[in-house]
Amino acid sequence: MEVHATENQDLWVPLAQPYGGFVREMLGTQRFPEVKLVAGQEIVRPYDVAAWSLPLMMGVTAESGTMPAKAARWTPGTSAAWAGTGAAALVPGGAENARAVNAALRSGGRVTRTPTASRSAGGATWPAGTFFFDARAAAAAAGAASEGVGLAPLSGMPEGLPALKTPRVGLYKPWAASMDEGWTRWLLEQYGFDPVPLDNATILKGELRRAFDVILLPDVAKEIIATGKPKREEGEMTYFVELPPEYSGGLSEEGAKSLVAFVEAGGTIVALSAASDYVIEQFNVPVLNSLGKAKPAEFACPGSILRAQATQDHPVTWGLPDEIGLFLDKPIVFETVPPALSLGRRVLARYPGDARDILLSGWISGAERLTRRAAAVALTYGKGKLVLLGFRPQNRAQTNGTFPFVFNSIYWSVMEG
Repeated sequence: MEVHATENQDLWVPLAQPYGGFVREMLGTQRFPEVKLVAGQEIVRPYDVAAWSLPLMMGVTAESGTMPAKAARWTPGTSAAWAGTGAAALVPGGAENARAVNAALRSGGRVTRTPTASRSAGGATWPAGTFFFDARAAAAAAGAASEGVGLAPLSGMPEGLPALKTPRVGLYKPWAASMDEGWTRWLLEQYGFDPVPLDNATILKGELRRAFDVILLPDVAKEIIATGKPKREEGEMTYFVELPPEYSGGLSEEGAKSLVAFVEAGGTIVALSAASDYVIEQFNVPVLNSLGKAKPAEFACPGSILRAQATQDHPVTWGLPDEIGLFLDKPIVFETVPPALSLGRRVLARYPGDARDILLSGWISGAERLTRRAAAVALTYGKGKLVLLGFRPQNRAQTNGTFPFVFNSIYWSVMEG
């Protein structure tokens, strides 16, 4: 595909090329056609993903215009420019930061992160969530950083910040096959994390806090997590292939207790999409999925990109823009109320107040059921933390713009407070 760049690093993709139609489709937004097979009846609904707009999924801006005459053919770079030999800072930003941060953590150098709104270091003021690397860590980060990840040189490390340790990540793997678990594992490995698969037997043994700082629950239905069997509606076939006992079942009551004990002891659980329902049920938190019993006639969103406003002063949302596109393919949205004093609760992202402003690309029915409600919530629980992401932040490893929800949650697990 032909791509050009200008001196100010804007990228231009000409439509006058063999792939011009493909470019227009992938960089534009989608609206599912309203087709009726019979007059007066409902439209033919999409059965699968209805939106694939790359700019919205990747968190970048795409605009149409006339390509400048001086634009030259562009080829992607492989690393960030870095000529420094001392300490460095990395402001919070997109998903690519994680590769640099994880390389710095593996190097054995010192890595810190500021939790405050701003902090003076090296004669400059840095936003909350900025990473600071000593010389050894900075060199490792520069070697792993992608083009566009800018390290800023520092005269020295800021004082008073605790060292950030490498997060020990566990990824739940149910006996029932989970495509989302595979995608999540692949994504974490590509960005320099080292997830350890966690099956039911391992969780049932308990003592999880000794081995893990954070456990991710992929997009798996609460019934699969709890019992190992899918939910059956009334009138549906109840037949289910029984596997050998050592490869069947779910977490049951004992597994749920093990996860609760893990969080109370200081661990973090990050629940993705449908797994949020399991955490809400087992942890008795002041959050409700208000679409949990919605019928398809009341709400449907088979895979579309929706507009949300992100909170700007929380460790899970550091570096995210005010407005962001979320990929939703299940009836999940949160209602929440002020918790007891023993719990802390923050809404991380919220849908707009006007239903007409919610859909960015794709198709949705019942958008009014989302207005002013939360798409993501973070809670403190005992000594630990819970993060509920009611959408697919890592859908098929394509939604780069929302990867930071996952990566920041992992780093939050090893931060104080």
